[in-house]
Amino acid sequence: MLILFVYVLVAMGLSAQSPNSDDEKQNPFSGSPKAIEAGGQTFVETCSACHGVNGEGGRGPSLVGRFVRRLSDQQLFNSVQKGVPGTDMPPLPWPDFYGGFRKGDNLYSDSVVALDADSGEMKWYFQFTPHDTHDWDANETPVLLDAEFQGKQRKLMIQANRNGFFYILDRATGEFLLAKPFVEKLDWATGVDENGRPILAPNMDPTPAGVRVCPSVRGASNWMSPSYNPEAGLFYVVTLEQCDIYISSAKEPVPSSGFRGTGREMIPSEPGQMLLRALDPTSGELRWEYEMTGPATTWTGTMSTAGGLVFSGDDDGNLVAFDAKTSENLWHFNMGHTLAASPISFSVEGRQYVTIGAQTDLFTFGLFEEPGSGNPK
Repeated sequence: MLILFVYVLVAMGLSAQSPNSDDEKQNPFSGSPKAIEAGGQTFVETCSACHGVNGEGGRGPSLVGRFVRRLSDQQLFNSVQKGVPGTDMPPLPWPDFYGGFRKGDNLYSDSVVALDADSGEMKWYFQFTPHDTHDWDANETPVLLDAEFQGKQRKLMIQANRNGFFYILDRATGEFLLAKPFVEKLDWATGVDENGRPILAPNMDPTPAGVRVCPSVRGASNWMSPSYNPEAGLFYVVTLEQCDIYISSAKEPVPSSGFRGTGREMIPSEPGQMLLRALDPTSGELRWEYEMTGPATTWTGTMSTAGGLVFSGDDDGNLVAFDAKTSENLWHFNMGHTLAASPISFSVEGRQYVTIGAQTDLFTFGLFEEPGSGNPK
């Protein structure tokens, strides 16, 4: 059986209620082809786990042939934002930094959802950060591997989450196996319980006056692609050691206004530190790390190769090749730009290349032999 793993940022849905003549705000994107296309993609990513990929129903009711538009745009927004009481439809986990309008866990935000690729049926889910008030959506790429875990062969899914914990799940069943901090600056939770639920530290929600919380809103890691090298037995991830001041507001949210419940402020005296870290994929233990110089602005992911190398970008705009087992910096090339893409590798006519995008440019590198010499250059 083929299973798809989908990371959910927000949960949305539809409901039918009686209209209210006092509530007639109109959707400014009504009729926009781009907005309709984006809404369809949002439905697939966030609603289909309950309502089915075609809206024909699943855990939730079918929306095909029965949904009659009897709502104003504002009422529909309110239903999506606040959920439908007495049903499984949860409130939208928004605004990001204020949770007063959305009590509870806000399923299936900040979650991984496993779907049957043929039917769209949800097989299992796991929520990393229930009732997220720090914008730590679970967008770090999951890595799948088969390995022995605590004496038993398992089909694993591992993730270095934005919230600062490294997670190991059984990808066949969704069973929580382990969570361990992979950054030092983590103070919003004291750990996780036996079910993988965070044990919250007191007074860490954003406040109007501001509260210092670690990790920062950029997360302990983010969209930077991790990688796994089975030969070295290591998982590689770019990490950020940083804290922020999180600020909230209970202002009534307004659709399409860009309001996030306020946000965060960086701490000038704590600029942050980017590090490439190699973790044991079955324990989360740190095996080595490489500290990057610079202003902590790189968003480059990692790529590991069968030749024992790890490619990533550093904070000075270099593409760097590291020894996969020791972290030794073997080679680098300066791109002249801040890097945000991940390197890729491919082969053409038996020759291997490494390519990375940097701003408007593409850089490609290869290792070739001088004609007749047998020596690579």
